[in-house]
Amino acid sequence: MTLAHGGNLAAASIAFGIPRGDWIDLSTGISPWPWPVPTVPEAVWQRLPEEGDGLLASAAQYYQCDPAQLLAVPGSQHTIRALPALWPAATVALPAWGYGEHHLAWQGAGHRALVYRDRDELRALVASGAAHHALVINPNNPSTALTDPAELARLAAMLAGRGGQLVVDEAFMDPHPGLSLIPRRPRNALVLRSLGKFFGLAGARLGFAVAEPHLVARLAAAMNPWAVSHPARWVGALALGDRAWQEDQRRRLDLASRAWLATLGAIAPALPWRRATLFISAECPWGYGEALFRAAGAEGLLVRLAGPVAGRGMVRLGLPGDYQLYQAKARLQRALERLTCKTH
Repeated sequence: MTLAHGGNLAAASIAFGIPRGDWIDLSTGISPWPWPVPTVPEAVWQRLPEEGDGLLASAAQYYQCDPAQLLAVPGSQHTIRALPALWPAATVALPAWGYGEHHLAWQGAGHRALVYRDRDELRALVASGAAHHALVINPNNPSTALTDPAELARLAAMLAGRGGQLVVDEAFMDPHPGLSLIPRRPRNALVLRSLGKFFGLAGARLGFAVAEPHLVARLAAAMNPWAVSHPARWVGALALGDRAWQEDQRRRLDLASRAWLATLGAIAPALPWRRATLFISAECPWGYGEALFRAAGAEGLLVRLAGPVAGRGMVRLGLPGDYQLYQAKARLQRALERLTCKTH
């Protein structure tokens, strides 16, 4: 099975006949301003990773939890695949809009999916007892919807009554630390985090599962030895401890995403743009979304298209870097002009 994800420039280059180096890639939601990785010591490259290297202590401070509740994983994708097999097959409430690997993983483990479109539908599924487990992507990717931690706690309490689990994917939560469920996590909630997006370190393949120690132990037992590389652990410990950079990054991303939202609203005012700090999305008819994706691709601009959901699509654009902003705006304008010409 091929994993569908953003950032697949090799496939885009073949599909559109544009050399890889000529693209502007806004399909990933990864910060264009990564944490500045220093030179990795030779010993880190030469030795296998070891526990007690400071990574969990640094992560525990950053996420505000007990180190015993943390498991370092080779990217949150690893945990998404492994989690559903921890529990007997049951019904699980999954978001209509969201990373498709969640659906594949739960259904692949034998669970029956009940799809919800918004918080009201999720609450109804949980309150009625129809859903034994529930997954929330917070903030949602690609819809940008945020769920308050108090609401998540209420969902977890209802699920706990039937032995159910709440899984919260917080891959894009770092810009909003006050909205994370982790510091007030119910016992039957498991939270996924990643260093790929906010820290701009997707290539390190480092994430965390935050859960009760018995679940952490079960997940750890399912992992291969040394699953997280020594360089990734070393970089992760430093990045998670760099408070000054994190505060600067939050300010930088907030300003950049507000400006990009205003730019997109001016270029394409007919689309209902919504902002998450690391990406901007707009819902539209599926056919229009496909046409916009192709028109942008023809200009060497790679965007993300999610769906279809009930005949609708979601166009998502990440943040362009400083040196990309002018060209990204120009390419999108030309793509929209292509669509206008085709419809007249």
